[in-house]
Amino acid sequence: ISYKSIAMQDDFERMIQKGAAVVDAGGGGMQITVFSKGKAVITQHLALGTMRMKEQLAKKSSNATQYAKQIEELVEKELEVFKAMFLKDVKMKYLIVMGDYITDMARKSDKNAQESLIETGKFLKYLDKLGRKNMEEIAEELNLANDNDSLVIPYMTIFKCLAMNMDAEYLWAPGVSVSDGIAYDYAEKNNKIKVVHDFEEDVLSAAHNLSKRYMSYTPHIEALTKMSTLIFDTMKRVHGLSKRERLLLQV
Repeated sequence: ISYKSIAMQDDFERMIQKGAAVVDAGGGGMQITVFSKGKAVITQHLALGTMRMKEQLAKKSSNATQYAKQIEELVEKELEVFKAMFLKDVKMKYLIVMGDYITDMARKSDKNAQESLIETGKFLKYLDKLGRKNMEEIAEELNLANDNDSLVIPYMTIFKCLAMNMDAEYLWAPGVSVSDGIAYDYAEKNNKIKVVHDFEEDVLSAAHNLSKRYMSYTPHIEALTKMSTLIFDTMKRVHGLSKRERLLLQV
């Protein structure tokens, strides 16, 4: 749903043509979808949620500096494995990030930037500067209502690690939310808007790349897909299944 809210943005198609990673950082985990030349390469869920890390590490850390360091080590290790497995031949120009606080951090890191699109280097410099402040100063900088928000440090550390490790030139924080995605999904299903991005093609493209990675026999898969979809379409009046089931069959 959150991914759909980004896909409705005007610049999205241009960005994924040049290589982009869409990252949804949440409390329970992190979802990364990588695009190259307009096609989805891989979608992966990483167990790097801010709430999860807070529960695992906060009590084991003696101070905020050690806490941030432990989170950084954990995130960098996961991203290192992710890059080694899926990003060997992928060049990314854009890092598109969703998550709490990211929009404010992006805007404050470069006040002259338009639509929260900033150079990754400037964003890292701002986070480094922000990391030297105490919680009260960070809360004041980001206009937070709670001076002791326990999730600020995990989010800051995750964003820092992403910017350092994903090798993107620019970071874009569009400021969308799950609510935007729900609205988009409703409008799409009720034909209220014209859908530009093909989400089904993303699923098929990611499945195709996964097949190539594990050296599946492509001619066999293509022939099987062609025959099975032909049978599916021919018997539509009998089985009454929808486009969703057809997509699952292709995958």
